[in-house]
Amino acid sequence: MPLNQSGEDSVKKIIRRLGLTEVEAEAYIFLGKRGPLRGGEIARNLQMPKPQIYNVLKKLQNKGWANSTLEFPARFGAVPLAEVIDSKISLKREEAQVIESTREDVLSLWDSISQDKNEPSPEKFVVIDGLDKIFVKIFQMIEEAQSEIRVLVIGRPLAQTMNAGSAQVFCEKLKKSQIDAKILIQISKDSQKIISQGLAEASRQGVNDRFEWRYLANSSFCCRFTIKDKEAAVLFLTPRFDATPKECQEEAALWTNSSAVVGTLRVLFDQLWSGAVDSSKLGEINTRY
Repeated sequence: MPLNQSGEDSVKKIIRRLGLTEVEAEAYIFLGKRGPLRGGEIARNLQMPKPQIYNVLKKLQNKGWANSTLEFPARFGAVPLAEVIDSKISLKREEAQVIESTREDVLSLWDSISQDKNEPSPEKFVVIDGLDKIFVKIFQMIEEAQSEIRVLVIGRPLAQTMNAGSAQVFCEKLKKSQIDAKILIQISKDSQKIISQGLAEASRQGVNDRFEWRYLANSSFCCRFTIKDKEAAVLFLTPRFDATPKECQEEAALWTNSSAVVGTLRVLFDQLWSGAVDSSKLGEINTRY
């Protein structure tokens, strides 16, 4: 079935996140719809100079997105998208297995050459772009936490903060640790639905007694952060109430181990927590949402 413009734009956005540039994605989609074709035909249809299109086609081949015939001049076609995705999934799994199998040895070697642990770690501020990368960092913090995790989500619909599978991954990380986890969110129809799904997932994995939820009936400001062990935090930098789904994917956050910043966020969390509603009383809350 041919792609309409909206569908084509969506596919282009997805495959760009898989490693293609704008021009490469455009050429791949064209080959998927029209190929296999010779380089000159592709250049004419995409209105690109031949040297540029041959360079693009070469990069697509090197990345495993395109193939060519042995005839001269060669014809170029798109590797089926399912095949490309399956190949990438397999590669990522292999990479993860290699990293996991060598993790302890590598860390042991690194500890033997790294700086003196008695020296205080310098305070750092790192900007993280993209919701997926932000969640990778948050889940890493949960996995590395030694004593506690604090999560605050207010002022933004929860569905715009939580990515697909967040509850499952959160519970999986929590299951492997022995930490005290507290989650504070703003109440809404949106959050009630997602929390219900999260609690069901927690019950399924047997960790529903490992963390505590509380709710704020309303809030006049927007703030979202995660704190690990009072020593590091991820603070979202895009506190907008009216963000579109696209803008949500373009989220930015700040990771820091600054004692002043982390301490301030922890004080804010504790103050809000003390005035929040316990999850057991959720049914008593009347919300305007």
